[in-house]
Amino acid sequence: MQVGSTTVEGVVSIRQAVVSHFGSHFKADNVERPGVDNLIFKRLQSSEDFWDEMQGDVMRFISKFHRNDKLTKGLNATFIALIPKVDSPQQSKKELMLFKVDIEKAYDSVDWGYLDDVMGRMGFPTLWRKWIK
Repeated sequence: MQVGSTTVEGVVSIRQAVVSHFGSHFKADNVERPGVDNLIFKRLQSSEDFWDEMQGDVMRFISKFHRNDKLTKGLNATFIALIPKVDSPQQSKKELMLFKVDIEKAYDSVDWGYLDDVMGRMGFPTLWRKWIK
């Protein structure tokens, strides 16, 4: 296995290299976050939350989740659209370069313990918080 410019061999060495690599990406940083005990959240009035318009879609989504024990396919899908800055870009004779970017998803770097504390302070039920975790 190649790690940088070094070749790593053997099960134990490779295991340590993999753990070290992913540990550096997913390890929680020791960041001081504000406490949640004094957080106060405003609540929407029923006239402000558009529940009448959204109720059907939200309840169908939740019912389907309860029936199937999984989220709707495509919920985490990402679409990227490339918009050309010139007319008829397909007839251009210029050299082109194509590259793929690995976009780190936001949930890969979430401090889950802190998020759980905040959701608890906001009054989310325990089962809901368990689903999020």
